[in-house]
Amino acid sequence: MGRAPLIAVLKDAKKSLQISAYKLEDDALIAELGGAVKRGVKVNVLVTRSIFKRPEEKGYSGTPAERLQEMGVNVRESPEFYSQTHHKHIIVDDEYALIGTGNMAKGCFDETSQRKAERDFWTTVTDKNQLKELGEVFIADFNGHKIDLKDALLIWSPDQARAPFLDFFASAKKSIWIYQQDIEDAILAHALADAAHKGIDVHLIMSPYPFSKTKDGNIPHQEMIRQAGGKVGLITHVICHAKVVLVDAETEFAKALVGSSNFYPPSLEENRELGIILSHPSAVAKISSVFKSDYAQANFNPRQ
Repeated sequence: MGRAPLIAVLKDAKKSLQISAYKLEDDALIAELGGAVKRGVKVNVLVTRSIFKRPEEKGYSGTPAERLQEMGVNVRESPEFYSQTHHKHIIVDDEYALIGTGNMAKGCFDETSQRKAERDFWTTVTDKNQLKELGEVFIADFNGHKIDLKDALLIWSPDQARAPFLDFFASAKKSIWIYQQDIEDAILAHALADAAHKGIDVHLIMSPYPFSKTKDGNIPHQEMIRQAGGKVGLITHVICHAKVVLVDAETEFAKALVGSSNFYPPSLEENRELGIILSHPSAVAKISSVFKSDYAQANFNPRQ
């Protein structure tokens, strides 16, 4: 679907847009934000203080804050008490929001000669209590104030860390299907291996060498999950950037956890991350359908 759903949301704003973006450098989205300002929409954007650069991004200078500010967008960097603000959301007029796994960068949507486009998901949020919480956290982070989120409705890191993921894994009766960019966290990886040992159908989709062309720290945990009875497939037709967990897919109890957290310690312990659990049948079924398509194209050969 590309960037079209995000553009439609930005066009829909009449009063305000509150955006948290780890990477916001897509020309089309930036242009839409400028258009929103021109029609009187108040646009606040929170970006990260530090950003990871792949080898092909050596010339990339980070989120183009100056360009946004010149358009009248209010841009602030993440508070110093987080390593990164890695979560992705758009709040529209305080009436609804999008929570996603994807960055707002050209390379996420478009395939290039150097890199495939990225597999990501976004979901719409309309629950009033969740929207209230989302707005309160945005304001706190935007102003550099800490906020207590241990009893939150949504899933926030670093406040809740691994607990929501471990609980979600433990709720599975039949299957756990996962998209992940990184699975170097030993606690979560062992929990998945334990589930596979117990007969839960664990399917993991990843891409090889997600952060480097020569090193992949995911291999040991991938092999551990394989040896426990899980299935680990690597895809190359798209880049697996999504962070999604499907529990008991294709049953009446199916749920999906969609968010920004990678399964490695800094993401869970140091970053501002955000996730949401979905149980809406059509939403979960859509994710399941895409998962099965990607799974069918995966390579399941073990790696050294």
